[in-house]
Amino acid sequence: MNVRKMMARLNAATASYDMARGGIPELTPQDIAAALGMIHDKTARDIFTAIWWPDGAELTRKELLDHMRGLLMTEFSRRCREAQIAKLDLHIAECNWAATNHHPEHDRQLISKLRHRAEETADKTWPGQMDMYPRICSAVLIELSAPGICSACNGSGMVIAEANIHVCKSCDGRGTSIISDRRRADMIGRDEAAYRRRWSSVYEWIYSIAASSESFAAHELVKILNRSETADATRPHFIHKVA
Repeated sequence: MNVRKMMARLNAATASYDMARGGIPELTPQDIAAALGMIHDKTARDIFTAIWWPDGAELTRKELLDHMRGLLMTEFSRRCREAQIAKLDLHIAECNWAATNHHPEHDRQLISKLRHRAEETADKTWPGQMDMYPRICSAVLIELSAPGICSACNGSGMVIAEANIHVCKSCDGRGTSIISDRRRADMIGRDEAAYRRRWSSVYEWIYSIAASSESFAAHELVKILNRSETADATRPHFIHKVA
């Protein structure tokens, strides 16, 4: 069941309803929309909807982008605090070193370790250009909505192995692949060198969260729809025919 392709049914304009009994009904836009609403993780649900049903996500898009920016700001602050604490620990150790003539080997090792930590945490801090963070969040959603085609499944999201059809493991059924640094740089309005030097870690961090959330929502939607189909198969039902 490729729920990502099913999301296209939510764009259906008209539907007719005929009475029938027995068998499993074809999933309709109403079924899919109802199942989508049953995904309890709001962030995962909103990201999945923004990618695969943008019209349905129009009212919540700003809220989603604000939430993604909030995640980036929280991580930005955490990295800054970690770098400041590492720098302060090094400063205190160096002051203690300067205050005594006795320098045992473990003190030398400690200062070396603290200096390495201070340099490492400083390298991991993110740029303070705040106007870039909303731009990156929008670019991530655009990339997930219209990225490159997965070469393993040729964009279908499914592969045939041992005479059976399986979800493509390379793209987790999305049918897409990660785009190049050059294109990412273009989307956020920076040159490729600047993107790699300053913004790649920011972009990749929030991309990872968004992609994981999208995959989680897709897997949850499959489980919900499978439960719904199993329940419907044992009782009379309406067959919904999408025109």
